[in-house]
Amino acid sequence: MDTTNFTDLEGPTVKTSAMVDEHQIIRITEKTPDIPQIGRIVRGDTNSAMLTFEISRYYDGVDLCTKEIRFIVKNEYGVFTESAVNPRYNDAFLRFSWVLSYAATTGGPVICAIEFCGVTDSGENYSLKTTPFTLQIEESLDATDITILPPENWFVDTENRLSVLEDAVLGDSGFVTMQDVADAISGMEFESVPIDFSEAF
Repeated sequence: MDTTNFTDLEGPTVKTSAMVDEHQIIRITEKTPDIPQIGRIVRGDTNSAMLTFEISRYYDGVDLCTKEIRFIVKNEYGVFTESAVNPRYNDAFLRFSWVLSYAATTGGPVICAIEFCGVTDSGENYSLKTTPFTLQIEESLDATDITILPPENWFVDTENRLSVLEDAVLGDSGFVTMQDVADAISGMEFESVPIDFSEAF
């Protein structure tokens, strides 16, 4: 019996991941996934970590290749499902992968179970579930974590800015030109941000 070569279950037309799996195969025995050292998973990882699982192709006489495979995921934001990718099989085993999404890695730890579901030959609903397993998610930073603080001398800078602009407005001519404003701003002693006054005058 060949246990090393696998055939793609859905053929080359199925949308699959071209990622290279850097983790060990996670074997499922008696409905229990054996989680080895699978590397680091970081909060916010999106389509950058792929976990590959292997289970006996036949379970109590049912060919699991004929069933839909999905991951039931629970983290601090709720419970949701994600589909398996790259299903492949040989005479003895079924392999499939889970490409971790942003939703799956946003909060940790992540608890997950795998479900094989479909209908039996007699038309009855069929579901086989694994026991849950836990993935630890390491902390990281996101752009949304950035807090923009005003400069330390924000009030003083604002007063200086207003004072210079007021002087330009109350000049000898009694009105301010675009050049007056540009000259006033360029002569300021603090770092300034370009301001578009085109619609103000």
